[in-house]
Amino acid sequence: MDEPTTGRSPTSSGYVRVVGTTTLEVVNAAQRPDDVTKAVKTKWAVMAFVGNRKRLVGAFDRKYDAIGALLSEETTLKAAATTDDA
Repeated sequence: MDEPTTGRSPTSSGYVRVVGTTTLEVVNAAQRPDDVTKAVKTKWAVMAFVGNRKRLVGAFDRKYDAIGALLSEETTLKAAATTDDA
């Protein structure tokens, strides 16, 4: 007999922004441990991926806080790209 579905996905929905060659992503550390650094002990992390390199932007207990950090980092990267072009 099949298990009844709850209507919820087994994985959290992603939140991704791309600025130039940098991909910023909110990652659920429990669901994607290979994408976060070992230092992350909270549920959510904001990671910056550039090619094969990854950098921790921040770690948070709530997804809402992680999204805020992602948007802040996106703004910073865009501002740096604009000043480099000028």
